[in-house]
Amino acid sequence: MSHSKLGEFEIDWGLFTCAPGNPWVRVEREIWVVSDRLSLCVPMGMWCDGASVPNGLWSMLTLTPLMMLLYGTVHDFMYRKDCLITLDDEPVTPTRVQADVIFRGLVASTGESYLGDARRCYYAVRVAGGSSYHQRDTRFGWVGSVWGE
Repeated sequence: MSHSKLGEFEIDWGLFTCAPGNPWVRVEREIWVVSDRLSLCVPMGMWCDGASVPNGLWSMLTLTPLMMLLYGTVHDFMYRKDCLITLDDEPVTPTRVQADVIFRGLVASTGESYLGDARRCYYAVRVAGGSSYHQRDTRFGWVGSVWGE
């Protein structure tokens, strides 16, 4: 269990499938994020680009690629137009700001040594995430397959 301003988080890491040469990943098992203020479930079968972090930022992060994939997948899910989470006991579709703040909280929940990563990741999605959020009808969170299954 990890701690952030949203409370204590319990995170079930889930499983991912990646295709060689394909930047998309498929969630093979539900990913649950639960705290005293927040509850969300990334559905099995969702496709996303995980953590589309600019190459220059990777060298400034201490998070492992698997951590970034997990947190990026949760963030992509919250950018979905049909996303529904429970925040302070109310079902809501998160705004972009809420999704980005929750993303920052997830990264920070990894531990004290990741607070710098949380700030850098938050500013990166605030600066570069706008176009992805506005394209969310067509770009993020497909449930289905990129391989045409």
